[in-house]
Amino acid sequence: MSNALNVVEVFANDRQAVVWQHVYEAGDVGVCLFCEGGGMEVPEVMAWQMKSTVADH
Repeated sequence: MSNALNVVEVFANDRQAVVWQHVYEAGDVGVCLFCEGGGMEVPEVMAWQMKSTVADH
């Protein structure tokens, strides 16, 4: 399986908190949430499938 550059954009409390790009294995769609120094409450997680910016060859 090939690798793909992915962008993760995180919003918390109606504000953009993090933008991160990373190379993952294509098809890896797992999500993991964690918190350091205390607890957290996550009432909702949303994700969207986006079109690739790379043309198919």
